[in-house]
Amino acid sequence: MRLLKTFTLFMLISTAFMAKQPGTLTVAIPDGIRPETVRIYLSVSGKQTFVSSIKTIANVRKYKLFPLEKPEFPSNFGKIQTITLLMYVPGYRLVTEYFGNGQLEATLTFNPALTAVSTVPISGKLVNSRGVPMPNAAVFVEYPLKEATDFFGFPDGNLPPVRMTSMQTDSNGMFSGMIPYLSDDPFFAKYRNGRFRFTGRLESGSSTVLEPDSFGIQKNYESVTLKATAFAKITGELTDGFIRSLRIPNYLKSLRNRDEPAPSTIRLDLIPTALDSEDFLGVQSNFGYDAQLRSNGAFSAEVPPGQYNLNLRYQPHYVKRYVKVPVERGITLLEDEKRHISK
Repeated sequence: MRLLKTFTLFMLISTAFMAKQPGTLTVAIPDGIRPETVRIYLSVSGKQTFVSSIKTIANVRKYKLFPLEKPEFPSNFGKIQTITLLMYVPGYRLVTEYFGNGQLEATLTFNPALTAVSTVPISGKLVNSRGVPMPNAAVFVEYPLKEATDFFGFPDGNLPPVRMTSMQTDSNGMFSGMIPYLSDDPFFAKYRNGRFRFTGRLESGSSTVLEPDSFGIQKNYESVTLKATAFAKITGELTDGFIRSLRIPNYLKSLRNRDEPAPSTIRLDLIPTALDSEDFLGVQSNFGYDAQLRSNGAFSAEVPPGQYNLNLRYQPHYVKRYVKVPVERGITLLEDEKRHISK
């Protein structure tokens, strides 16, 4: 009997010892780098693959990669087996690292080694649609980082673009800056079709469409003239009475005294008229702009000039698919126009 008790106790101790507790994995941003300029992307694998990003904050140098918050994952995701890291640090090669199951059971802080990349100058002039120089405007160069979706093996992924540089126009609309020569980075060297994007913001604070809006990866660039077309701004509000008239659930009624984003069960979209359709399978196409509906019924959006339809989308009770309801159709917005719609 004593032998049996001793053996049982030994088995319990051994089992507790062998069942390792989950570890922690942290990434540290090196000194001399502004943390808020760094972009951290993750591919997390369990029964499925989940691609996510971690928002970096000024003066915060350490970020937890594992364990992550469970609500981010589908309920059937299962145990995390591996994490693949992709990290953009301005002025340096992209950092890539793979962490297997054994590493996720340890306590580990990853300190990336950085290798600088060369830079190339870029310059030009910003003018409006009539050719007049635009002073005190911001011109940004961004990179869509489509290579990351191939790297993660997640071709349908959609990561936010990385801002490579910000430039300010002078009194004559001239701007200049430096961007990385991405061909110096082995991560990008095998991709020959990568393209930078121009985006901008005018002195008035309005966003703008720039033409040309993109350019390739090169060693040298000639000065470029960018034509800016100012976005239009649309604002408005939807009343309880109007939503009731649509004969749809009023998910805002109990939230009217709050100024916060509307619940995910109801959305408001501004869709280019030519793209507002259903395909032959009856699937709604929603290639447009989020009108940023608030719980108090207010909404606002900045969009390029054009003709749009304003649509509500809501989820009926116990149904995952959204149902589209037109609010106003054929809204023509001109360059730099401000339009207010009350319903």
